[in-house]
Amino acid sequence: MTLMQRNITKVGKIVKCFIQQDVIPVRSCAVPHNITSHRGLVVGSAKLKQGVCGLKNYSKSYKTVLTSNQSHLKCMSTASSNSSYGVDKVQISPDNRYLAVRWTNGKQSQYHSVWLRHNCHCDDCKQKDSGQKIFDVASIPTVVHLHQVTVKGNTLHLIWGGECEHRGEVPASLLWQCDYSQEALNRRYQDTRLDENCWTKKIPEMYFEEIINSDKGLLSFLTNINVYGLCLLKKVPLKEDKVTQVAKRIWPYIENTIYGEIFEVVAAPKPINVAYSDVHLDLHMDLVYYESPPGLQLLHAVRFDDCVVGGESTFLDVFQVAQQFKVTHPEEFRSLVQIPASFQKIHYDRELPVHLTRQQPHIVLNHNEEIVRVNWAPAFEAPLTVNEENVETYYKAYGAFARAVRDSPNLLTMRMKPGDMTVFNNRRMLHGREQFKLNGGVRFLKGAYVHTDHFKIRLQTLSRLLGDDHTMKHVGNGDWF
Repeated sequence: MTLMQRNITKVGKIVKCFIQQDVIPVRSCAVPHNITSHRGLVVGSAKLKQGVCGLKNYSKSYKTVLTSNQSHLKCMSTASSNSSYGVDKVQISPDNRYLAVRWTNGKQSQYHSVWLRHNCHCDDCKQKDSGQKIFDVASIPTVVHLHQVTVKGNTLHLIWGGECEHRGEVPASLLWQCDYSQEALNRRYQDTRLDENCWTKKIPEMYFEEIINSDKGLLSFLTNINVYGLCLLKKVPLKEDKVTQVAKRIWPYIENTIYGEIFEVVAAPKPINVAYSDVHLDLHMDLVYYESPPGLQLLHAVRFDDCVVGGESTFLDVFQVAQQFKVTHPEEFRSLVQIPASFQKIHYDRELPVHLTRQQPHIVLNHNEEIVRVNWAPAFEAPLTVNEENVETYYKAYGAFARAVRDSPNLLTMRMKPGDMTVFNNRRMLHGREQFKLNGGVRFLKGAYVHTDHFKIRLQTLSRLLGDDHTMKHVGNGDWF
């Protein structure tokens, strides 16, 4: 269990005892005069008189939200827009540092008073149109005391006291969507992690017309890429501008790199990249020496003559390899997490010279020890530059992982045909190519990149507007969610 999980579990135990207490339905109980009453829900801080509704056990001072059975808050689920739940019972802890919530579906949540204060949505704290914070976050103390809560419609109106006096509000939907109980975090982990359901033995296929003329088709296309790492478009017109059209269908602005916005993969006498030749390409990621390598890569086979021998495309889900490697080679896995590799692109004999180096580990983990990024591109590695006691340790681990990649039984191989376009997640799917001989023919691909964040934006918005608002799978860009 991680430190964060232990802390959340501890808080959960503290607050759970509050939420399991009875709270008073408004319509069935008299309300003492010093409790502020509002339509729907009542919140207060008072010493209840013995005998009110026969509740003799509630004679000591406490703070609670009283929920009307006739007024439930509708809250959007992050898993599905079709799931909505209301607030059943809410109670402030005796030390004023937590708000406990029980939803109408029986689930329980708890929120720190300081968390609620930092997420206040009142006009003084959040700009209405942009949705951005506009208050001085440095002015909020670490310990914040919540004194009163009133629920009107779909909004919780809150009053904080002590060093942090403030009247504000938080949407109930935010509480549901951003629940950080251990149960909710586990559920999110299951929703986002790449598991056996994401490992495909066959490249999913769609037709060009499906994604060009239909937003729902585009949503299916992007979902395939998110879940399986890649998708093959069939029957793409044999025009050189079609890779641009598909890329801009995903996002209006194509990612520009040292190879420009659009690049051509064709054998050249003096290639500026090993891909621009006819040699075998080992499995790799593109531009891994960038701080943020490209997300999606698009490759359109404009021409691939039958007389060309070889040149098959290869793909491998490196996250599948890394997860298996973590189990079979735990010591070597830890070395690839802790010892950084070096990557480079140094090339002066080109129109625009490039000199770029980057040091980073091959495998990156988040706070829960989950793999969130893999960096693998042997052709673009620089000489190792680490403490001398780590050199042999690194190469032992490096060699083991390289063999795991080379010998993986999950390699996908295909020979592209004219009119095929492969679109894959460059941060997750290693890609390569078999050596080829032209034999007087032509192998000509047009390529482009779409930034990872633009891919995520497009998929998530389409999912919310047209689909089930499902949570995205990890895309391999180092995001800790």
